[in-house]
Amino acid sequence: MHLEPKKAIEVFKRNDSELFMNLTRKSRISALLNYNKTINKETLSKYIIHIEEEMGIMLTTIELEEIIKLYPIERSTLVDFDFDDTDVRDTLLNIVSNFLCNTDYITYKDTNDGVKTIDFHTMILESAKYFGFKITQGDKNG
Repeated sequence: MHLEPKKAIEVFKRNDSELFMNLTRKSRISALLNYNKTINKETLSKYIIHIEEEMGIMLTTIELEEIIKLYPIERSTLVDFDFDDTDVRDTLLNIVSNFLCNTDYITYKDTNDGVKTIDFHTMILESAKYFGFKITQGDKNG
């Protein structure tokens, strides 16, 4: 898991290098320890269903595995915790969103800050189509 930008900047501004490195070390160690671990097919199937339900994007197991490999620190969250954990589901959507549009997935907080949900999902779906992924017809978000 990564630090929220606000927290990272707060710690960094304290000029406490040791604290900052200790806070970020856990993520790096977890990524390295999980480097060779795989996500089982049953869990990957749950991930694929979740992505389709939330984003309207249909990925194959191979496509999802390849995308996840590009995000080693986030991948360690997927390996370390169960699908029922909210952080795991959020991390999964962030990985796909970052892969497609270089941005985290929209959250309730974002919609309250003026980000238009329909515009966001249109952007995600158009990007998915551009990269050749299948999208569901009439997905719940768009």
